[in-house]
Amino acid sequence: EFIDTQYDAATRLIFKRPGVYFFEINTISPFGCSNQRHGMVTVLEAMPTALILPPDSICIGETGTLTVEFTGTAPWTLQYSDGTSVLTIDSIVESPHSIVVMPMHTTFYQVISVANAMGRINNTPGELVELFVKPRPITSPIYRYTPPNSE
Repeated sequence: EFIDTQYDAATRLIFKRPGVYFFEINTISPFGCSNQRHGMVTVLEAMPTALILPPDSICIGETGTLTVEFTGTAPWTLQYSDGTSVLTIDSIVESPHSIVVMPMHTTFYQVISVANAMGRINNTPGELVELFVKPRPITSPIYRYTPPNSE
């Protein structure tokens, strides 16, 4: 797609799909002078991305869900961290993708890398996302109070 006017000294092109493109550009100035250029451009697919959405808080002992949104061509391979370990999930075919977790305390999660079917790997770490784990009330025995006899 040509995006400049016919009188600009430079012409910018937008290639809307990945692929190998061969081009020939013929130009004629208002003064009748001409110029011709040939070339080849290889357009790569954009880097895949993965974003962990902020999860809802949970109570200790419950499961939480991390929702991950992807861009790029599936299937994806996701590497993410829970602050202690780096975990890998292969062959993700749908976006968004849900990951069920059960942390025992508040945990921060982060995308470490994402790769897609085209072999593109994005190693730019994502933002930290907090899964807040709320404590449960402490239980204790219930005692019945018996007032002393009043005489």
